[in-house]
Amino acid sequence: MFTWSRWRGCGGCVRSIAAGVAVAILLLGFSVPSSAQTAVAQAFAKASPLMVFDDAALTRGRSENFDFGVAYEVVEQSAESAKLKLKSGKLAYVRLAHVTVVNVPNWITSSDNFMRSERARIRFWESSTKLNDFLSGINTAAARWDFEEFFETAPNFSLRLPVVGLDTLDLLGGDRQVRIASVMLPISKQMYDAFENAKTGGDRKLDLYFVLDVSSSAKGFLDAALSDFAKLAVRNDALKDRIRSVSITHFGSGFAQKSSAASNVALKDLQTVNWRALGADKPERGDREPLLEGIASAMQKAKRDGGAIPTLVVLSGADVDSSGHVTALGKLVSADNLDLNLPENSVAVFAQVTPEPGESLRTVNQKLRNVAIARYVEFSDTLGADLVQELVRAAEGRRDADLDPKQFVPVATAAHQQKMLAILPRVLRSTSTLPSRQNYALNADWYTVRLWVTLDNLIMSEIKR
Repeated sequence: MFTWSRWRGCGGCVRSIAAGVAVAILLLGFSVPSSAQTAVAQAFAKASPLMVFDDAALTRGRSENFDFGVAYEVVEQSAESAKLKLKSGKLAYVRLAHVTVVNVPNWITSSDNFMRSERARIRFWESSTKLNDFLSGINTAAARWDFEEFFETAPNFSLRLPVVGLDTLDLLGGDRQVRIASVMLPISKQMYDAFENAKTGGDRKLDLYFVLDVSSSAKGFLDAALSDFAKLAVRNDALKDRIRSVSITHFGSGFAQKSSAASNVALKDLQTVNWRALGADKPERGDREPLLEGIASAMQKAKRDGGAIPTLVVLSGADVDSSGHVTALGKLVSADNLDLNLPENSVAVFAQVTPEPGESLRTVNQKLRNVAIARYVEFSDTLGADLVQELVRAAEGRRDADLDPKQFVPVATAAHQQKMLAILPRVLRSTSTLPSRQNYALNADWYTVRLWVTLDNLIMSEIKR
């Protein structure tokens, strides 16, 4: 019941009426509009989209998109949920485990140096203890970074990462202080998928670049070896299914043109190559065959897109030149300094197709640069089968070897398209992984991980809201 006082002037009347109306509104069950509710904290989404709910019991859920790095106002929080103000201004509940709640939102942001290609790459650690050990020199080898930024073309955007933890490390007995931050880093679905596709070094396709000695002395042996290889390869699923492309370069034809190449040859067609059309019947001049010319010509056309392992396959007689002028390069080279500029995961398999003794072919095989695996197959009547097995073993041998960072360029491309930082594990192997996605984010457009980074103010520095 309301008790009204006597009027004591107009001002007193208005104040009494206003107070009474306010109390009446509360008693009648009216609430303050949701947009006027006071924020008790801020929250960063850990993924997007997330399920949001209209009630604290978290029923009647629906999918809602969130922006990375945006601090959403929290107007209510419990042990299970947080009530957020969405981009639309409406309120909704989310599971507390799906957001990171902070009292005051902080970020680290990039400087102008971030968009320079010649700068240092940003390194990240999974724990502050490990980072501390690295910076202080305590067991540095075991405390190296877990992930490192990767790009070939510098980012053309600014970076802004939410901070969820800050610390200052005292180094050199307190004479030097280093600021470190635990940040939320986004990983998009496209970036994650690109990494998974790129890292399968042991299961990737092979690009075969055949370099064939078609000289008169090798021709008969080459025909038999190559035909046997082709017949066996098309029936060997471990090899056949992994061959992406086949190219042929021949040398030793005796013509002024020291080598000639053909691309996109079908594997089965290796059994019926017309060597006469390639000039193999031209009488020899008694010179050693220009192997380096053939190798240089073949590998200049090698694909470098990271989608397959470039595999050089040389079938030649034993007596070849291991040095000389290479027309394809326009200079004198030897096996020691023949720079093929190949990806680091390239493979070379040399097969001697003739029975005569000689070491020059083996010497080139042993001295060839820019290949991760170099194998030599001796002459035998089972050379075709031996070559198939060597190629299978060479490809499978990549499973435990370091992968070429260049094959991860699509990872950086996918990340930069969404203005996100691209990171790779410090050790790049087929068993390497990016930080795992949470179950609720398995199909998310992006998810976040928490990593530690140093703040040097040259590339990244701290800001507050």
